[in-house]
Amino acid sequence: MFEPGERGEREVMAATLQAERRTDKGKNEARRHRAAGRLPAVVYGPVTGGGSEAAVSVTVDPKSLSRILHSESGQNTIISLELEGKATAVLVKDFLLDPVSHAMLHADFYRVAMDRKITVTVPVTVRARPRA
Repeated sequence: MFEPGERGEREVMAATLQAERRTDKGKNEARRHRAAGRLPAVVYGPVTGGGSEAAVSVTVDPKSLSRILHSESGQNTIISLELEGKATAVLVKDFLLDPVSHAMLHADFYRVAMDRKITVTVPVTVRARPRA
């Protein structure tokens, strides 16, 4: 009946992000990761198969995350986070920016259980102009 894209449908971007587990904690260690070009982050939320796992501290590439956040779907992009050979579906729950340089300082990733409903905020942009 309709061809894909004919009714304004768009392809879903498959976003993947490489993460490395970090065992160190604290402000100084986070600064060292940022100086090395990595972004400190945390992954939390429900685990596939039920239950809840403790939060996992990771580091990610800030440029890759910035590209994903500036894409068309923005913060509502489901990201495949690859950590220690396992891929996990996550959403960017929150991120912290430096107030002066606007560089990313920290990110929070929320694990998405594909069998559960979630609530997200979707920005609506009106593009039409009034006739009057």
